[in-house]
Amino acid sequence: MRKMLTIAAVLLSATFLMGQTWEIVREQSISFNPADVYFFDAQNGVLVGGEGAIYLTTDGAKTLTPVIAADPAVPNLADVHFADINNGFAVGDKGLILKTTDGGRNWIDVSDASVAVDLAGVAAISDQVAYVAGDDSTLLKTTDGGVNWVRSTYNFANADLDGGIAFYDADHGVVISDANGGDAWYTTDGGANWNYSPLAGYFPLGTTSSRLYDIDAAGTTFVVVGYHRTTFISTDNGQSWVQSGPFSYDYDRNMSVDVIDDNTIYVGGNKGWLVKTSDAGATWDTLYFNTGNDARLVHFVNADEGFVFGNYGQWMATSDGGATFEPINEWPSSSFWGLALPTDTKVMVTDWSGGDMTVSEDLGLTWSYPSNAATQTVSSIYEIEFADENTGLIAGSSGLIKKTTDGGQTFTFVDNPMAQMSNKHINALRYVDENTVLAGGSSGIIMKSTDGGDNWVEISSEGSSTVYDFWPVSPDLTIASVGSGQVLYADADLDTFYLARDYGSMSMRAVESRNGVLLIVASSGEIYRTTDFNALDSLEVVFTDPDGNDIYDVEFVTDDLVFAVGRRGRIYKSEDAGLNWVQDVSGVESSEPTLQKCAYRNNVLWAVGQNGVILKLDMTPEEPVTGIVINEILANNVEAADENFIEFYNTNAEAVDIGGLYLSTNSDSPLEWQIPDTDPTATTIPGGGYLVMWADNLPTEGTLHAGVLLDAAGGYIGLVQNLNDTPTVVDSYTYEAQSPDTAVGRYPDGADTWQEMPATPGAANEEFPPVSIVDGLPKTFAVHANYPNPFNPETTIRFDLPERMNVTVNVYNILGELVKTLVHNTQMPAGYHSISWNGTNQMGMSVASGIYLYHVEAGTHQSTHRMVLLK
Repeated sequence: MRKMLTIAAVLLSATFLMGQTWEIVREQSISFNPADVYFFDAQNGVLVGGEGAIYLTTDGAKTLTPVIAADPAVPNLADVHFADINNGFAVGDKGLILKTTDGGRNWIDVSDASVAVDLAGVAAISDQVAYVAGDDSTLLKTTDGGVNWVRSTYNFANADLDGGIAFYDADHGVVISDANGGDAWYTTDGGANWNYSPLAGYFPLGTTSSRLYDIDAAGTTFVVVGYHRTTFISTDNGQSWVQSGPFSYDYDRNMSVDVIDDNTIYVGGNKGWLVKTSDAGATWDTLYFNTGNDARLVHFVNADEGFVFGNYGQWMATSDGGATFEPINEWPSSSFWGLALPTDTKVMVTDWSGGDMTVSEDLGLTWSYPSNAATQTVSSIYEIEFADENTGLIAGSSGLIKKTTDGGQTFTFVDNPMAQMSNKHINALRYVDENTVLAGGSSGIIMKSTDGGDNWVEISSEGSSTVYDFWPVSPDLTIASVGSGQVLYADADLDTFYLARDYGSMSMRAVESRNGVLLIVASSGEIYRTTDFNALDSLEVVFTDPDGNDIYDVEFVTDDLVFAVGRRGRIYKSEDAGLNWVQDVSGVESSEPTLQKCAYRNNVLWAVGQNGVILKLDMTPEEPVTGIVINEILANNVEAADENFIEFYNTNAEAVDIGGLYLSTNSDSPLEWQIPDTDPTATTIPGGGYLVMWADNLPTEGTLHAGVLLDAAGGYIGLVQNLNDTPTVVDSYTYEAQSPDTAVGRYPDGADTWQEMPATPGAANEEFPPVSIVDGLPKTFAVHANYPNPFNPETTIRFDLPERMNVTVNVYNILGELVKTLVHNTQMPAGYHSISWNGTNQMGMSVASGIYLYHVEAGTHQSTHRMVLLK
């Protein structure tokens, strides 16, 4: 019996693994991180950044066109500014100065060979005049479009002029240093003379830093932003300053400012800070741009239209003065650390930065855009855990714990001992049961809640480094994995965590056990294992990443199948409960994001990490698709060749999604083209219903545009399922040469017999429209009265053809509106023909009683008659 059970377990693992590959469900849509941007209007702009990269956009930064590709040999660009829509300058490290005269489409190097310091700011006044500031008190001016640069002889107290420079005309300007002195200088004569005007004395009493981060000017107003979220306004050309608006005593900072005019100013800062004044700083409005990430760059083209470039690809645009913002990128570069699976279909992922969260309710088919709208925090979220579909917790930096009881729609802050401490972060969170919850993190601190996370107490811990994970092995044993190689354990009371052993300098990042096996993964790339829970001081190293990549999480799928994830996109797999490990193909090896978490539920394994990566391994055992038939095809559409189609019919009572199946026009190549599995609303066929795919070989046109063509000369069409890596034909049809504009299909729907018929895509098949041919040939074209007339529910229309002709028969209502096409441009032989109409429209629905017209067109002949439908 034991042998049979072992075999069954092996077969189960094989079933899980057969044919399954990791799917990249979400990944950053852009990796470029701009150092500065300049927009001419809401659509057109220039972005500059690292390694000399310059991009143009014509659609509000949704797509970027490289003008100068990033090159590791080229210095970083730091700032860009335009005098008008054509003339601008960009500056960067090692004295790099570039100039454009065509709106950024082409750039030339106009650097001063004598300047090699890093340049941080540029102010373009005209096509000829510009100012540049940088390290070592460097301030340059050109009056000939960059042909020559003149360095200011003023020494600027030997400061680095790396905070920025701004001019509102050719004469009036201010330059700042981002050192801690709050140093600023102004000129009123085009830089001939500079005057020291420090801002340190304008910082609110009790603040500890006077660093300045950005400057801008418009109208006759200069604005400088700095540490403690300070904003300073000068209306006398920089001679004096006023601290305006809210500020902070914490370690916060304003990072970017854009002055639209003397009244309208936008300021962005860390932790999602964004404010606006419309009255020259008298009052300020706080704006929300969907994330708690830093607002690094703020650029507006007018008072209403503008952009906020946040960290990790959280780029936003507004057209209503910041009342609302819309994401620019399809998906940001979020660094996901938290992963929870509250239900069989719901996935919740949290971001290391900005308090952002994304949720999928449909097993990853669709996702909310990452934002902190639900979490209402700007703190880093390291963990998310759920006790059931409604009740869960998030935890993170500075002792953050918030609880939800509505499935994550809202969260409420929960006070706790670590929140009362300074700089103590929660890195581990685990429900032991629905009431008992453990949380731990900095300095080996561990807390416990016995009421589902509403109240917390600190418990004794012999750990001294960061607690990264907990795992309840049994009611009598809970293990904690800790930094500095520490492994802790607690008994059933969960009042004290004792040190089992310190294994060294590596961080023990995650722990999990199942069926008598304990696994711990470490930041050194090691995986520890034991089956003796009484010997936690003698864990065995069973695997070490060959490149020393950190491993951050581990997850059992079955008693034997287990996965681990880590740095550089590494995923490892064991099929013998962790004894032996092999690398699995994650699909993100080239971009090498760190994978932080993995979790399994309902036959699906998930992994999340840097670069906005969400991976999915669907191990749901495949079931054969049955009851779906190829019901009708049109392979010789003369009028529009791309309107050939394949109609599928679902003979089942329940709906069937054919996404992921294959279409083939060659039986020797059954997996020719895969029907997309990303849009089930389009690819699901209701019970007794139809689905039409256009056989135009234009799959980029949409989900239902197949990547195959039908051959009018005859061919093969197959619907194929790749069942456990074995191509299995669901249905197929081999057809001969096709008549022009004539379909072939099953009659009735789903039957085994095929015949020519009028094309009825997405509707019930009809006999070719019931036509009979009488012996002998007529001498002239004629259309006869229908019979019976009046009729209910069906009548017959008769017409004579003296020779082979293309025939169209349409039914119209008394207003001349088309009701139904009975025959469409179909070639018919000479003879006596009859066609039936059953009182339905193009959709197969019954029409109302009344007078109708039938119009027969054959070659150059036409004839119209009246008929009456009575019900």
